Amino acid sequence: MTPLIDLESVRTHWRSGHDGADLARRLGVDRHVVSSQRMLSAERLRQVLEYDAVDGTFYRLLYRSKPCRRPIAGTNSHGYRTIFIDGRAYPAHRLAFLWVTGRWPTHEIDHVNGIRSDNRFANLREATDAENSRNQRVRSDNSSGIKGVCWIARRHCWGAHIRVDGKLRFLGHFDEKSAAAEAYQAAAHRFHGDFARVA
Repeated sequence: MTPLIDLESVRTHWRSGHDGADLARRLGVDRHVVSSQRMLSAERLRQVLEYDAVDGTFYRLLYRSKPCRRPIAGTNSHGYRTIFIDGRAYPAHRLAFLWVTGRWPTHEIDHVNGIRSDNRFANLREATDAENSRNQRVRSDNSSGIKGVCWIARRHCWGAHIRVDGKLRFLGHFDEKSAAAEAYQAAAHRFHGDFARVA
């Protein structure tokens, strides 16, 4: 279970002029926790927004100080939804977590299916930076089109590799691309568990 952060301690820290990175280090939490908690409480969030955890939609309950109920998509930024509350932008997936649990996440929020705009609560989970990076899709500059697989020109074969605890592990040389892909997939399930993404 992730630790709860004392909101008053955070506010006191901000008033004293310290930066968010320093506070995050002192509290042993992700920097997003500090920046998010600087302003918004779960109570305030629920006053202005309603969240449908099944389909991931947010509804604005107040518009120009008047009651209303209309769906809002937020603003897309690199595929993520962003919602403005009291003049400040917040990532919708972090707001969803706050709305349901009543607290800010201690680390990153990972989209299980890799779709950044899919903010159904069942698709969101807390993750460390390392866990979140394991769930990334194939990079656009990947020449093989398969995660963890590359062509080794000097050996005229395929290679497979995986990153574990910040270190790159080489999994071997292979004549067939499919064999290299299988080696990566097996290693991903072994080392990355629920956060393994093989495509």
